[in-house]
Amino acid sequence: MDLFKRTIISDYLFDKDRLFARTNLDDSEFWLYDQLYQLLKGRIASPDLVIFLQARTDVLMERIKNRNRSYEKPVSYKYLDTINQAFNDYFFHYSDAPLLVINASDVDFVNISEEFEDLVRHIRKTKSGTHYYNPLSQKGS
Repeated sequence: MDLFKRTIISDYLFDKDRLFARTNLDDSEFWLYDQLYQLLKGRIASPDLVIFLQARTDVLMERIKNRNRSYEKPVSYKYLDTINQAFNDYFFHYSDAPLLVINASDVDFVNISEEFEDLVRHIRKTKSGTHYYNPLSQKGS
């Protein structure tokens, strides 16, 4: 690792906000939002790597239910599916930075250390282009 290079890890991608705006705003509100978005986008540095944790909508709903956060309770399956499809469509065409798409529907990186270590190996070797990763627990199934 370069001694003077800053490492920043974030769970936010600037374009993510635009996906939510397109889903939640009417056309005139989105037009105004997009004017501001276009002004700001040029000021945002591109990431060195984007990791997209892709999962089926039913799995996402189950995870929301299990977290049991009060502010997530109103989220409907239909809304979540719309957002999930927007993310899938966006990342299908994404080319601004190296992209690692992870099939995260049936994986537990937190509690299964082998899966986490395998994930870290894949992250370290992703340098350019788009790569797809199926965790160890999903291989052969």
